[in-house]
Amino acid sequence: MDTLWQDIKYAVRMMAKTPGLSAIVVLTMALGIAATTVIFSVTNTLMLRPMPVPHASRFVAVGFQQQGNPLGMGGLSYVEWRDYQSQSGEVFASLIGDMERLSAFGLEGRPAEQVLSHYVTGNFFSGLSIKPALGRLFASSEGEKMGAPRTAVLSYAFWKSHLGGDPSVVGQQALVNGKPTEIVGIAPEGFHGIEPSLIDVQLYLPLSIVAEDELPSYQSGNLFTSRVSRELAVGGMLKPGVSVAQAQSMARLIQARLASEYSKDEKGLVIEVISASSGVPDFGILRLIAALFAGLSGMVLLLACMNVANVLLARATTREQEMAIRSAMGASRARMVRQMLTEPVLLAQLGAAAGMLVAQWALAAIFSFPDWAMQSFVNLKFEFDWRVFVMAFGSATLCGIAAGMWPALRVGRANLSLVLHAGGRSDSGGAERHRLRNILVVAQVAGSLALLIAAGFFVQTLRRAQHAYLGFDPTHLVVCTMDPQMIGYDRTRTTQFYQELNSRIAALPGVQSASLSFGGPFIGLEYSANVYPENRVIPPGQQPPLIFHNVVDSDYFSNLRIPLLQGRAFTEFDDDHAPLVAIVNQTMARQLWPGENPVGKRFRTETDTNPLIEVVGLVGDGKYQNIWEEPQPWFYIPSHQEFQPFRAIMVRSAAPPESLIPEVEGEIRSLAPGLPVRNSATMEQILDLSQLFNFRLGVYLAGGAGLLGLFIAVVGVYGVVSYAATQRTREVGIRMALGATPANVLKLILRQGLRLIAAGLVTGVILGWLLTRAIGHIFHGDTGVSVFFIAATLLSAVALAACYVPARRATRVDPMIALRYE
Repeated sequence: MDTLWQDIKYAVRMMAKTPGLSAIVVLTMALGIAATTVIFSVTNTLMLRPMPVPHASRFVAVGFQQQGNPLGMGGLSYVEWRDYQSQSGEVFASLIGDMERLSAFGLEGRPAEQVLSHYVTGNFFSGLSIKPALGRLFASSEGEKMGAPRTAVLSYAFWKSHLGGDPSVVGQQALVNGKPTEIVGIAPEGFHGIEPSLIDVQLYLPLSIVAEDELPSYQSGNLFTSRVSRELAVGGMLKPGVSVAQAQSMARLIQARLASEYSKDEKGLVIEVISASSGVPDFGILRLIAALFAGLSGMVLLLACMNVANVLLARATTREQEMAIRSAMGASRARMVRQMLTEPVLLAQLGAAAGMLVAQWALAAIFSFPDWAMQSFVNLKFEFDWRVFVMAFGSATLCGIAAGMWPALRVGRANLSLVLHAGGRSDSGGAERHRLRNILVVAQVAGSLALLIAAGFFVQTLRRAQHAYLGFDPTHLVVCTMDPQMIGYDRTRTTQFYQELNSRIAALPGVQSASLSFGGPFIGLEYSANVYPENRVIPPGQQPPLIFHNVVDSDYFSNLRIPLLQGRAFTEFDDDHAPLVAIVNQTMARQLWPGENPVGKRFRTETDTNPLIEVVGLVGDGKYQNIWEEPQPWFYIPSHQEFQPFRAIMVRSAAPPESLIPEVEGEIRSLAPGLPVRNSATMEQILDLSQLFNFRLGVYLAGGAGLLGLFIAVVGVYGVVSYAATQRTREVGIRMALGATPANVLKLILRQGLRLIAAGLVTGVILGWLLTRAIGHIFHGDTGVSVFFIAATLLSAVALAACYVPARRATRVDPMIALRYE
């Protein structure tokens, strides 16, 4: 221990003796650790941080494989959950489920607000073995029994932030979706349900009352009888000693029995049981993105490690004579190696501490959003826990050891007589060390170029997304969504509310037009129906086309500036007394009536016995759910012919649309004071968050990684060329004494740097192509040749400048001084 403390004190003295070199090492490590910490913090939140429940390591997710989405898991129906619960007692201590909904919540004297609620099974809390922070949690009888008293449990965070942590709220009657509901308890602090901690659940309700708050099909009891209404996210707590594989085998046996007994509804389904200590995975794509960026940040850390190794290799040259003398005086090789490793490890730890500070600032900057964006109930709090600290300082320690190991071993093997005889003019093993430094620089240039190409991919893809054809005009458009049934409005009152609201908003100053619809592009609200074209028989065994549709008013197409290509738009006369009509888009027309005029064609929905719907208009294709989606078939129904309580009001403004949001919200509240309003934002803001955020995040993270990699590579190139120029000082003096011009010397020094840069560029282009191919599968983009050219040009220019400075300095050496060098 004493010798270790001596090594640490000596390392501190050496760091103070060369502050410039120490600062470069600390800065390089800080940048590498910061990049890695930012991504790991996100990954930790999504994938690693366990739920705050006892025995979280035994918690698993249970769900069906989703066709076409290997990253996601489908839910179970309530009936299936009961089947699995009753037949899996050998492996599961408990099997629980929840269903996500938006609810209106209000206390007496407070306006109602929209909250994220989970309707849960009766054994939800007891199955997780958690205790309330206040009051009580649900009893099993409250979970699934129709007609049970309406009760609610608040999340701890919601109770604290929205209700001030007032203990008197327990026992009060709140209005949930317009119906009196008793608050019976507060969930424990930190508990966020069985979802990943990215989701901010605010209210828990018994599953039994979802029927009272939902559509007529649920009110008729279909939720509790249908095998195909698969909306329950299901998780289970394994019994002690039971493995995930054993639970999977049991689940597959149960599913086989169900498929045999209920072949129509269960055949072909594949059940999965996976470990889910951090929550039921519902963010497969986010996890994949986190893994991708973890790889990019890992490349930055690797480049930083190589750069530090290069610096230490150069530093080791100056210490060979010192170490040889220590060896001659009896120091063991192990002691010398440890002493050589102590300094880089200490520098790396300082870099980790600085990197943590940079990462904290970067997380706050990257994931800072305006208030309107937070209405999505996403909790973007990536806090540093012990895993983050262990990762940061553990990675720094490993990097310090890896970077210092080769120089330490080389010094430990130094030949005493050769080193003392050389008098410090050259180092033993110089050629080998020179090759290693060159290899490290080539790798740094290659890695840096690959990161720059990845950043270019995101910049190019973001620009394409920003200029993509959407099929409508998103500019100067304000969107607000609401559901009056949340506060107890019936159909008549809801219809009157929307009529009055539309009239009031259309009369506001600066409003050009307004429309009401069930959903809209990128709002995330749509539903589908089986379509049966008239006079067309669906062959046995073949399914009718499943097509999405929207319910809109007569001003929808003109307001969104969706082009009407044939026929007419809806009018006020298309009501529930008129013949059923629809408007279709180009893709639906091509699929159902290829080469024909769709206007006048008729079709049925859901069953081939329902009333016929006549096509009265054809509109252009557009983007509905995803900016990269292929053209989708779509049709529209007039709102007077199909009632939908949930509506989005879209208002086109001549002025900046942000200024109109408070006025629109004010009109809604004046008509329905307790009605929660969600998604109050401009369409461009919605596009930015829902469609462009991943690409913008990619630009920030990959761009940051690319710039860090560029900086690290340039430092590496400069260091190697500068070191090489210093080592060749005597040779330069001889050449200049024999008549070589400064230009000849400049070319001589630059040639070495150019070889390294060229080798790195070739390798980097290959790496960049492989990297962007992988990224393109996730982000639906590709990389043009221009990205490779710009990235390579930028790196070449900066690297050449890094070569030029030491090369130019070498041309200014006095030949007489150079000949006496060393």
